[in-house]
Amino acid sequence: MGGRITVESVAGCSWNRWPDGRGIRSYNVLAVVCSYHFDPNRTDAFSPQKFMDGRRSLIPSDYIGEQQGALSQVTERIDHPLLRARIADSCWYTNRKLHKMAEVASSSYLDAVNLFFTGGLLYQYESDFEVPSKVVDLIERAFAIYASTGKRKSIPDYAKDTFSKAYEIAKDKLNLIAFHRLSSLGQNFELLEWRDIAKDAESIGKTGRIYFVGKRDCGNKSVPFSPPPKDAVSGCCAG
Repeated sequence: MGGRITVESVAGCSWNRWPDGRGIRSYNVLAVVCSYHFDPNRTDAFSPQKFMDGRRSLIPSDYIGEQQGALSQVTERIDHPLLRARIADSCWYTNRKLHKMAEVASSSYLDAVNLFFTGGLLYQYESDFEVPSKVVDLIERAFAIYASTGKRKSIPDYAKDTFSKAYEIAKDKLNLIAFHRLSSLGQNFELLEWRDIAKDAESIGKTGRIYFVGKRDCGNKSVPFSPPPKDAVSGCCAG
């Protein structure tokens, strides 16, 4: 497993010089945690990144017991919100009794979203959208954790505010895919009413700057399409 991580190895590791052996082993463990394949839309959100010759890469259930306990202890000391969220989420994913880890994971995902909007966190890939799909993924995962921990009816204000910020940006900047996904999420958690969503969708339509593309842009290359006007905003249609 690349060595174990302990509270002492993290706390005693200097970030201003080359780490000692314990620190290197700790980094290896964190690298493995970051390598899990992450899909927030699946119940098994974490799965192996690779399969080869009957073997697979590591998953959260490979780090349970003592190792999971050590990871849980160091999680809140980690500054980077996405790393903090990943560790907390993977710990809670394998042990639903770790309620504190669920709380840390959800709030950390939202911290990352807010940092992205303020420019403190950059998206891995260049995007034409102010609300990239990966940002929506983080919001959806946070809300999925709330639902799984019995907080569907008591969503924290911080989560509501973050959702509202993302929804308003997606609406104002005509990010149609993000608007669609956030609309569904908001209605599902009773943060939005369908009539309000319909009103917002109508206002987007009245801008006259929406151009719907065919399935080719959604992954089906058999459907021909023509390029949109220069000032058009792309959306994906079913046909």
